[in-house]
Amino acid sequence: MLPDDLIKYLSVPENRSITLNEGEIRTLTFHAHDSIPKRKFDIDSYGLVCSGHLNEDPDERREFDGYDLIESCNDYEPEGILVWFPEWRRYGSWDCDHHVITTYPDVTWTQIIAAPTWYVNGQWYPENVNNEMMNPWA
Repeated sequence: MLPDDLIKYLSVPENRSITLNEGEIRTLTFHAHDSIPKRKFDIDSYGLVCSGHLNEDPDERREFDGYDLIESCNDYEPEGILVWFPEWRRYGSWDCDHHVITTYPDVTWTQIIAAPTWYVNGQWYPENVNNEMMNPWA
């Protein structure tokens, strides 16, 4: 279920803690490859209406499985900050306040970890990475 380059990277304990120079998240620790929790992440139609990605609110909520990659980080709860969504075969983030999922199309783990700052901070600075807000009602 997890991409091979992600498993290989997180199999090395020294790779699991990183420090970033910009963004909201500056220090973080990833889960080990064999202990990444699978969770449900929801999309609420109201969050998409508020962000302008849906014109009319069907007043619905949908859940999607994702592997929550970050174990801990500075200043924020780590849940949803960087997720592998197997259904879409994409990395992305889940905004717990607005209940929206933003994905990063056509990007591999190797590309993310080569320049992780804006993928880790994607929900705060979406303009800094190629992204797509998921809209199951489109």
